[in-house]
Amino acid sequence: EFDMLVLDSDHAYDTIITELMLFEPKLRAGGCILMHDSLFFDGVGAAVAQLARNPRFEVVTLDSPRAPNPGCVRSPGVTVVRKKTADGPAIEFEEKWRGVNVGDDREVPLLRR
Repeated sequence: EFDMLVLDSDHAYDTIITELMLFEPKLRAGGCILMHDSLFFDGVGAAVAQLARNPRFEVVTLDSPRAPNPGCVRSPGVTVVRKKTADGPAIEFEEKWRGVNVGDDREVPLLRR
């Protein structure tokens, strides 16, 4: 068991949600998950949105101060997730997000829509 999980690997939904399904059960109740690039990459944003809907977690997403490209309306973003309890619905792969990765950086991020 551990108290913190930091995810900043591949930014595709398929990878992020698989990492969450593998490692979140080992996270103690009261522990935190830090997820980077949750606003820039829609794959990460989709996983964050899924955690936000799950009653086992509290989720806060913050803008980061830098824009990766000129004309980009997205900051990288960082999300902090607190696991309130181990009891409740498990994290599952949602087929509708399969293959989602970056998104258009000139559009509002998935988590801000």
